Amino acid sequence: MKNEKMIVNRETAMRLWTSRYGKQTRAVDFAGRTMAKSAYDNRNSEYGWNLDHIYPQSKGGKTADYNLVCCHILTNDEKADKICFNANGQSFKVVKVENHYEIVNQTNGSDKVNQPTLFDSAYGVRLFNQFVKASKKQKFCGEILIDLRLVKTSAIFDFIREVFDTENVNVFSKESGYSMFMPSSAQSHLVVIRSYDVGLKSLIQDLLDKCLLINTYLSHYFVPMGYLYAFDIYFNVAYSKTADEYYQNVNLRDINSYFGHPTNNLYISELVVENTDAKDDLEEQDFNFNPYGIRTTNNKDFGGKTYVKYSYIFTKLAKNLDKEVSRQD
Repeated sequence: MKNEKMIVNRETAMRLWTSRYGKQTRAVDFAGRTMAKSAYDNRNSEYGWNLDHIYPQSKGGKTADYNLVCCHILTNDEKADKICFNANGQSFKVVKVENHYEIVNQTNGSDKVNQPTLFDSAYGVRLFNQFVKASKKQKFCGEILIDLRLVKTSAIFDFIREVFDTENVNVFSKESGYSMFMPSSAQSHLVVIRSYDVGLKSLIQDLLDKCLLINTYLSHYFVPMGYLYAFDIYFNVAYSKTADEYYQNVNLRDINSYFGHPTNNLYISELVVENTDAKDDLEEQDFNFNPYGIRTTNNKDFGGKTYVKYSYIFTKLAKNLDKEVSRQD
């Protein structure tokens, strides 16, 4: 009875995605369409997806894990509440298998589930053409850079990967050289996180919340416990008229050349301010703003962009982390 009353929402969708695809950020649905985990319920994305009832709810199908499938929004639209249907140019049928229902592919007169692979040339070309079409559309990409100094354990990198489990996470290292504030030749690490599809404000806000979470742990637990010396977090949303244009401009020059003195703060760029709750938070403070909504004080330049300091954390979490630190002192 508990499963039958389950509500289909983002939390349920993320749980089912993880249970079926692990930490994959992209997967192919039963009709051969590519889905991106970050594009849940996003009709503006080429990779938007949601949950569908295998045996239609209108015919008595239960809202339970065994009767839900992750599928592309277009596939869901084509299936609707039908038992026999066509999706992505293929024929499917919902059949009962023991005590549950499954979707089987009948395109070739077979009743076996047929998941296309790249060894199927028609499927491979169709998939590539979908990507070509997507490359001509505007692109919003979330770029997060976390500058870490004197990291004592690689567990910090794993912790960051766990928080940003749906994004592409890479770690770079470099000797930062002499600084009057730090030991000579202090080891620096830069964690680079990219989310390649943040066309909705809700997705930008989700990334900002993850930045705040990391900011809280770094400032209230990892630094006080001596697991690293200092840090800075930079969150930028890059916009391009087309995906092709975005990828032409991606390079690691700035990442390899920038290692300033960290200040244990989170900095965010103009598009992040304009598309998240940060805009209201910053406007409540008594600072001067330029026409773009970025403060003219307490900002920082990096990679040709201006970032504003966003001095916010999750306060309840911070207090609990402070208690954890005091217990271990």
